[in-house]
This record gives sequence, C-alpha cells and structure tokens, in this order.
Amino acid sequence: MPTDALALDYLRDVSARMTTTYLDDCVAHATRIAALLIVGDCAPWIASIRDVTNEGSYEMHHPLIPSRFPAMTWNVHYVCCNGTQAYDPIIGEPCSVDELAMNVFGRAITVGEAVSVADVARLATAEVLKTHIASLRRLRKG
Repeated sequence: MPTDALALDYLRDVSARMTTTYLDDCVAHATRIAALLIVGDCAPWIASIRDVTNEGSYEMHHPLIPSRFPAMTWNVHYVCCNGTQAYDPIIGEPCSVDELAMNVFGRAITVGEAVSVADVARLATAEVLKTHIASLRRLRKG
C-alpha cells in the first residue's frame, strides 16, 4: 500500500525550520519529496505555478510573492504533487492542488504540470530530476 509518511516527515521538518525565510529552493524540495514519495510506492508529479499574461506581443511574467515570506519574489514555483495533493514546505502539510496557489500566494493562479508521473519515475533520482527541471527553466526563457 502506498504511503507518503517519509515525504510528510520531510515536509513538516523543513517547514518548521523556515522560521524567517524560505530555505534552499523549490526545485530541491520538489525533487526530494518526489524521491521520498517514490520510496513510499506513490506516483509523484511536479507542478509549476506561473502568472503569465500576454500584453500585445509581449509575455508578461508577474511576480509570485509567497504570503508567508513577503520579502521573497519568484516568477515560477515548483511543487511536488501526488494525485490531487500538493506537498509545499511553505504550507507544511499537504493541500489540494486546486487550493495550492491560494494557500501559498494568496491568489488564484493556474497550477500546471511541469513533469509528469511517468517522467518523474523515469528520472527517479533527485539530482537527475533537478537537472531536468533546470532545463525547463532554460527552455522557457528562450
């Protein structure tokens, strides 16, 4: 039977250590949680949150400011998910993917799939998955 116990322990521990600022980066947390979910025989995938609008011929990337850490600003945020549950250290507990952006950024933003269940399983190790997500960032900039 699949279990997310190791991922929950990591999620809660990291969240508790984030007393004044976000620690490490979202890619590191997403890949670590994915690896722990795989150990628990779960099927994780990686979500991305971006607030992008088209302004004429320009693509405008609006800042993402986490409610918990208002001094931080990002233009993309990656989170490990398992089914319909998202595991974000900013929150510290799993939440519905549908509520993720509202819980983290205080506003409704579309949550997309950055890395599928099949690709997470194929890229299994955290370092390979981190490299893959980094390549998505470079492709997006081009």
